Amino acid sequence: MEQHREDGWRNVSVAPPAQTTKEIIRENVCTYFNLIFLVLAILLCLVGSFRDLTFLPVIIFNTLIGIVQEIRAKNVLEKLNMLNAPHASVVRDGKKSLVDSEELVLDDIVIFKAGNQICADAIVVSGEVRVNESLLTGESDEITKAPGAELMSGSFVVAGECHARLDKVGVGFLHFQADIGSEGYEERRAVGNDPLTG
Repeated sequence: MEQHREDGWRNVSVAPPAQTTKEIIRENVCTYFNLIFLVLAILLCLVGSFRDLTFLPVIIFNTLIGIVQEIRAKNVLEKLNMLNAPHASVVRDGKKSLVDSEELVLDDIVIFKAGNQICADAIVVSGEVRVNESLLTGESDEITKAPGAELMSGSFVVAGECHARLDKVGVGFLHFQADIGSEGYEERRAVGNDPLTG
């Protein structure tokens, strides 16, 4: 397990990069309409028509509202992501424990049961489950997975319980490869012992 972690075979989620506060401010300030209003304000100042600058406070106020709302939404989403951090039951050295899904490594034996979401591509080694892969394939039918069958990350366990060995983690996800359309991706898989058989 430690060797896989050192080699980078951890189940690190690949989330889209969130906007930083600087990016939010820049996108709200540097707009086409703000540029037009800035040019108008400069021209009005040059001709000395300061009374016609009453639109400026409205523009500034509107821009500030947009910045505050987006920053608040960003903070709320970050808190929700922390609360919704997925966990998984894993068997290591013959002991069952509950760990964060991002702490899983290649070849970990994970216990999946009804209601669980498959957190990484895996191969069933014992037990049997029925899974729903509609988010990945569009098919609403439940599929029975027996020993040797592949569990795809993102699918849900509808019934049953099984032990499965993680086959691909992090950027090795099959559905992730499909989403980014990566070409020439060379799969690297460290050889390790099965935790169940030693």
